[in-house]
Amino acid sequence: MNNIEIKLDTVIKKKNQQEWTTESKATCEEFKLEFRGNGFIINQLLKAIPTNPSHLSRVVEIKRADIPVFELMSLKRWLFPVNKQPEQLKRKNWKRKE
Repeated sequence: MNNIEIKLDTVIKKKNQQEWTTESKATCEEFKLEFRGNGFIINQLLKAIPTNPSHLSRVVEIKRADIPVFELMSLKRWLFPVNKQPEQLKRKNWKRKE
């Protein structure tokens, strides 16, 4: 099965003739999805992909100008990350000294 390919780009957003700003854009041509904005647009795009079991096992490849940006991971790992924080540092185990 082939990878899910996401392309990152930056586009110019004009406010008027003199004012403009840049905006990030993430596109996935396979599912015909495009998200623009500043923030976590990759996560928004990945959450919009249909999550049937065959898609969850596919590898997500994120590129900017044909250069890989993130390590290759499955869609399941992107959507449901594993909490790797040590048990002793989790908030539930903190005790208040009196």
